[in-house]
Amino acid sequence: MHEFMLAKDVLEACFAHLDCECMLEQDTTLTVRLMALDTREMLLSAAHIQPEHWANVTAVAGLALTLRRTLALTGVGSTPRVPQ
Repeated sequence: MHEFMLAKDVLEACFAHLDCECMLEQDTTLTVRLMALDTREMLLSAAHIQPEHWANVTAVAGLALTLRRTLALTGVGSTPRVPQ
C-alpha cells in the first residue's frame, strides 16, 4: 500500500494542472485517469498498469514520462492552461 500511495502522490504532483485519479485495483494493477480541471473532459485513461511499472520510484517516474509523452502526442492537457 505504501508503494501505491507514493505512485499516487508522484503522479498527482506531475499532473497538478489536471485532475489525476489513481486507483489500485483488486488485482494490484493501477488505473490512472487524467481529466481537464475545467471541463472534466477525459484526456487519458490508462488501466491495468502492472506493479512493476509503478511500485518503485524509478518505475513511477518512467510511468509519468510515458503519460506526459502520450498527452503531448495528442496535443491536449500537456501544459497548464492559462486563463485569457
